[in-house]
Amino acid sequence: PQDWTTLQSARDLDALREHLRADKISLWGISYGSHLALAALKTMDDRIDRMILASVEGLDQTVKRPSETDAYFDRLQAAINARDALRDQYPDLIGLMRRVQSQLEAAPMRLKVTPAEGEPYEFLLEKRDLQRWTSMMISDPGVALQLLDLYRAIDAGFTAPVADMLANFHRHNAPIGFAVMPLFMDLASGIGPDALAEFQVEAETGLVGTQLNYPMPQLRDIVPGLDLGAAFREAPTSDVPTLVLIGTLDGRTYPDAQREAVAGLSNAEITIAENAGHNLFMSSPAVTERIQAFMRGGQGVSRITVEDWAP
Repeated sequence: PQDWTTLQSARDLDALREHLRADKISLWGISYGSHLALAALKTMDDRIDRMILASVEGLDQTVKRPSETDAYFDRLQAAINARDALRDQYPDLIGLMRRVQSQLEAAPMRLKVTPAEGEPYEFLLEKRDLQRWTSMMISDPGVALQLLDLYRAIDAGFTAPVADMLANFHRHNAPIGFAVMPLFMDLASGIGPDALAEFQVEAETGLVGTQLNYPMPQLRDIVPGLDLGAAFREAPTSDVPTLVLIGTLDGRTYPDAQREAVAGLSNAEITIAENAGHNLFMSSPAVTERIQAFMRGGQGVSRITVEDWAP
């Protein structure tokens, strides 16, 4: 398990290149895949031909700042305000979220859940539960709107939509469990003391609190010696040709942080996907066209607009 780290995976990429007898390889990664690609860039820069990075997670960005998540909701509100059909439904999403969270903090909501299999059971909905669901449902804007509908239901005193969601996804009395390999990857990439201090301050008032990256940083010290340290978290510098795709409504990795993560890449082309979320590869055929143009070595557009982002 001590080898279940991003650094070891980067070494594995180079070993695979050697096995294939290739002088260079190209890397294409989204989210954690971009994290791995940036780590590989620091260890095998001269053996990488080209890179495509989307929804970039920098080497020091395993734990996202709560203030950046709050700024995402501002961008989502602006996108909602630009659509007549949505503006009246969600006139103040941040106010709605804070109101409902305060309500649950003062008086948790007791729900009766009737699963498709098994006996009905009661679930006590607390603020932290809703924050965790929020963190899981904001990657892409269409799902984020479904989340806001849950908030509106709770705000109006309707429990059925929340109970129905629990019936589909929650397992009563199931033990808390983690997939060991991705957990170890995150623990190893870690968080530095200064970033941790900022996180803890911002989480006090942030809309998702400490939940976006759970179980990081909560379990950060659970495996002594696994953290790869400050040197690993330093951003790479390189002139490898790189295409960077950034979605403006990405609720997991955020535009300013993504730009910061690739600031040392002198040969990077950044394309903004307006209204795209975290999983932007599926958001528009224009994304595929942009990637194809880059791989052919041609110039591509710097901005793509996704029109049908809302259900």
